[in-house]
Amino acid sequence: MSSAATIKILRAMGELNMLGNKEHSMQTICLFSGYGHPKSTPFAKGLRKLRLDGMINAGSTKGTLRLTEHGIRALPSDMEPPRDTEQVHIRLRKFLSEKMATNTDKLDQLWTILGNGKVHAVADLAKALGYGHVKSTSFVVLIRRLKELGVADSSKGKIQLTDMAFPMGRP
Repeated sequence: MSSAATIKILRAMGELNMLGNKEHSMQTICLFSGYGHPKSTPFAKGLRKLRLDGMINAGSTKGTLRLTEHGIRALPSDMEPPRDTEQVHIRLRKFLSEKMATNTDKLDQLWTILGNGKVHAVADLAKALGYGHVKSTSFVVLIRRLKELGVADSSKGKIQLTDMAFPMGRP
């Protein structure tokens, strides 16, 4: 394992593992690794190399991957699991602010609201963030990106952070 892609993918999967998620969709791994699309050549080659080296394999759910014991042992030594929910939230917020082209103030406001682990009305969230309506382009993009990254789940006009944000349990 030596390419930049394999290291980025391994670190991303390691971070997700430390957040309590043992199996990951290719899209989530791709986004957490910093690639735009799972079919990008460096990402695909990096995954193939990690599979051949026995560091990752298929998860129990179709379309997911997981680190093997060999992959876990190969994680960089500077990676440490979060000690509590606050550390998880700090890591996720840092990651999101780096990966999302959005106003960090909006992201901080959103996290302050959703960080309590409860379900919130999407309309109330849009209003609290200063958007005129739930179909405001910036708001739609923000929510879609959170969902793509597996950090938030929304349906029927409701939204909440996923269990990824609460590996030690919801408050």
